[in-house]
Amino acid sequence: MLGSGYNVLVGANNSGKSTIVSLVRQLLAPDDTLTIGREMRREPEKPVIEAAWIHPNGDIAEIGIDTGVQGGIFRKTGNHNGLHGSFRFVPSRRPFASDYHVGGMKPSDYEYGELLGRLGNQAFFDGQLATAIAKVFLDASEKDLFVAELMEVDPSSVDFTTDNVGGRNVMLYEGPSKRPHTLSDTGDGVTNLIRIIYVLATSQPGDCIVIDEPELSLHPQLQRNLYRHLLSYSDTRQVVVVTHSPHFVGWAEISGASKLFRVFIDIIGNSQVVSPASASFNAVNAHSNVMSRKYYDSVCKELFFSNRAVLLEGAEDVHYIENFLEATEQKPLPIMGYGCGGASVIRPWMRLCVDLGIKCAAIFDGDKKSEYEAAASEFADRADHARPFFLIKDDIRDKYERNLSGGETNKVIKEGVFRREGIIHPSCRDAFQTLIDEIRKYLD
Repeated sequence: MLGSGYNVLVGANNSGKSTIVSLVRQLLAPDDTLTIGREMRREPEKPVIEAAWIHPNGDIAEIGIDTGVQGGIFRKTGNHNGLHGSFRFVPSRRPFASDYHVGGMKPSDYEYGELLGRLGNQAFFDGQLATAIAKVFLDASEKDLFVAELMEVDPSSVDFTTDNVGGRNVMLYEGPSKRPHTLSDTGDGVTNLIRIIYVLATSQPGDCIVIDEPELSLHPQLQRNLYRHLLSYSDTRQVVVVTHSPHFVGWAEISGASKLFRVFIDIIGNSQVVSPASASFNAVNAHSNVMSRKYYDSVCKELFFSNRAVLLEGAEDVHYIENFLEATEQKPLPIMGYGCGGASVIRPWMRLCVDLGIKCAAIFDGDKKSEYEAAASEFADRADHARPFFLIKDDIRDKYERNLSGGETNKVIKEGVFRREGIIHPSCRDAFQTLIDEIRKYLD
């Protein structure tokens, strides 16, 4: 099933996402021990990490850590033997050399060697990936599939091959200029993408593929292309993406078979991992209402990477409030997207924020008092996580009488906080500024 094996790990910077996947990688490596640095250990001194690995045949291998030792070297518990070949990992820092050696190496040998190299060298530079790819290219059909996958994500890629230049065996890349040149002369986006394609092309059904920051140096369209390509693997493999890009989160997928995990730092400084049920995403009606798609694009999905959010009813609220803050030279508020798409959807968004560990403030228009009161009642016990606020007027802007063709006239029938052209009513300025100040104080 498309998306059934797709998992996305999101959260703010330095929340612990990369640490989690790095520890899992070490846990599944063929070594009997692993070293966990002091900064990664659970208070007071011992790390707690375990994994339950389900083989394609249904067998379950439980791997953990024996904490009955001194220092930073820990012995593994459980049966981890043979698992590293089914666990594929793409790190976030992935430049590699163009030169290769004839003969190549197996994917599992390459990945284990890369892990050891990174653990022993902070400034690791991958000198073996080209050699591993060269082994793939020994089979013409496999090479064609490799290049086809590359072009599926980046259609401007024309070819990618091995050759000898000046006595050096090197990888050559041919892009939109249609002139082959060594990979060392290409941009980071190309080399980052090739590293990902290598893992995908050499993986097997049942493998678990973890990619840390797939978006690096890729422009938004290529990010969207890569996301769709990863989904195509998700019906036969477990794909885990650790990302800061909203282009790797799809509403239809996380509202269905895919899983979204959010990592955040709690009030005592520990990393927490939460994963709301698909029903929580479905409740905000993000993908099924075709008339509201603009509310749920990449700007809206930035919410998943933030620790604070302001929820508004619609796009007008967003525009008028942001214009006011700019005009008065105030810092912006962490407003979510273009609003929630209606007052009735604000409460489901508040629930989702609570589930995700995001502190949120919600502003209800004055004519939606019943919605405001329902939110105040529902979140009374969670006021430290979600709190509703009440707009001083029935609407964010003046409402005008409409003519027979539906256009607005110049006759005001209901006064809002702002005039149509965006100027705040002098009588509303102080009260509205107080509302903004209260929201800032609450979110701080």
